[in-house]
Amino acid sequence: MNAYRHNAIINTFNSNPTEEQITQLTKENKRLKDFIIKLYEGTDYTVNDMVSMDNNCYGMAIWTLTNIYPNESFYQKIKKED
Repeated sequence: MNAYRHNAIINTFNSNPTEEQITQLTKENKRLKDFIIKLYEGTDYTVNDMVSMDNNCYGMAIWTLTNIYPNESFYQKIKKED
């Protein structure tokens, strides 16, 4: 993992984002939204899509994996925005 990605994760974990903040970010970033939806649906996700996320979204994706998943109500909120 390069230093930029490492710092993105540290910055995200230090900010302790809420589900609402992540939901808002998914409205602005389709790759993050797709990542979360595919995670909950159990479908394949292309690693290149995650690699090409900006640092903020990358950190939020890791945060979602470690601190929110699995949470059906969060998934429904993200999915509803479709």
